[in-house]
Amino acid sequence: MIILFLLGFYFLVCVGVLLFNFWKVVSDRIVQLRTSHLTQHYLSLFRTISNGQFSNSDTFAIRSLYSLTHLIAFQRAFDIFEATDDYVASESLPVLAHIVQRLCPYYSKRSNAIQAYYSFLINRFQVMKYAPSEIITSFLLDQVQNNNGLYNLENALRAIYSSDNASLVVEALEYLNIADELPINSKLLADGLLTFAHPDNLIVLLWDNFSSYRPELQCSLLNYIRYSSNKWGTQILSLLDKTTDLELQIACLRYLGKYPEDRFFSILRKLAKESETTTPWEITAVCASELASYPCDETISLLIQMLYSKNWYVRNNAASSLKKLRPTLKELQEILDGNDRFAKEILQYYFDLPPEKEIRKGVAPT
Repeated sequence: MIILFLLGFYFLVCVGVLLFNFWKVVSDRIVQLRTSHLTQHYLSLFRTISNGQFSNSDTFAIRSLYSLTHLIAFQRAFDIFEATDDYVASESLPVLAHIVQRLCPYYSKRSNAIQAYYSFLINRFQVMKYAPSEIITSFLLDQVQNNNGLYNLENALRAIYSSDNASLVVEALEYLNIADELPINSKLLADGLLTFAHPDNLIVLLWDNFSSYRPELQCSLLNYIRYSSNKWGTQILSLLDKTTDLELQIACLRYLGKYPEDRFFSILRKLAKESETTTPWEITAVCASELASYPCDETISLLIQMLYSKNWYVRNNAASSLKKLRPTLKELQEILDGNDRFAKEILQYYFDLPPEKEIRKGVAPT
């Protein structure tokens, strides 16, 4: 009796699994067909807009976007439309931006995940450029201030960067600055800032407020400045002279390597020559890396001396920089014939020494 009961139970479970799988396949197919139909519908709408036959007073299409399914189809249709004709799609953005902007009162009250997606759409359709408004600005700043998750924060910041308003970007950074800890990765923050269309205007404001920012945020902003402009060497040197924060010093030194100048070379050379007992090894290691931007005999000689460092990172960066500068084997012979095993090993690693055929050429292999 028990066996028959177990067999019957097992049979019912198998039938249930089969019915569930059948329902799942059918429902997925229905969703796929519906999404495809909606995508075609919105592609037709975009063509109407591109022909100048759509008015913002046409509310039917806008009301349908209060459905998340319709909104996703709207975005996917635009991706297809843009891939088909990028110029026509960009010409349609002002109208589409106003459509997305009108959805804000509804989607600002939805769940955090949906708000994050709506922030993404604000950036995708360049609402802050073509249809900026107080309600959109307030929504995005609330997303930054409340920090309801990385996607909410990152998408809101990206939307703010898409505006032409440097003051608004600085205001958003102020919310990051007063948080208990920096709520976003330094690289993500710098990469996002690089999408802002007017870096010189933004950097002026950043320097005006720089001293009020926490060190972690300052480092991110220095990385942004390094990749954005070569006009701020004087301010970088002043900060390097004043700050005692190691990460800030490293960020400043990387700027000096990014945009080579004689005044920068003298500072890198001076720091590289200082004893590791008085200078943090991190500073020496960064100098060894950035000296690769200053190709000359003095640089090669200094990097060769740095190969004798007791610190592996200093030796590694010095050897890496030497490889970029391509010294002759005669210049490296002192190391190769010497008794410092660590200096010799790091040199052999980077230059793949010695094959005899390369030695006979008189130039270190690349």
